[in-house]
Amino acid sequence: MKPIRWILKVLLVLLVLAIFFSSLLILLANPEPVAFATLIVAEPFTAALGQWLLLFFLAGIVLGALFGFIAGRLLLYAKREKDKRKEVEAKAKALEKEEARLLQQQAQLQQPIEAKLVEHNA
Repeated sequence: MKPIRWILKVLLVLLVLAIFFSSLLILLANPEPVAFATLIVAEPFTAALGQWLLLFFLAGIVLGALFGFIAGRLLLYAKREKDKRKEVEAKAKALEKEEARLLQQQAQLQQPIEAKLVEHNA
């Protein structure tokens, strides 16, 4: 593994840990309710800021797992389709080669018969 990639991975892990622990500190230190107003409902949702962070964190995990699963399945189906197409093309090439070989054998078998006919007619 290249050293730059290793350093970038370590920095990414440190960044994720820093964000997680800072979110945890906000979660523990801010019990005041915060309103989340939407256009759909008349009454805004109220909860502590830490609860909102936890809710969106869990929603992100669930949505990320769902979208990752769907994307993985789509890539798997595309790979299977590509493999199947390659297999069909390989079989078609093999059949073409077999057909060419059979035509060549047929032509070789026709030549002696034609030569005998020419000798017989002469």
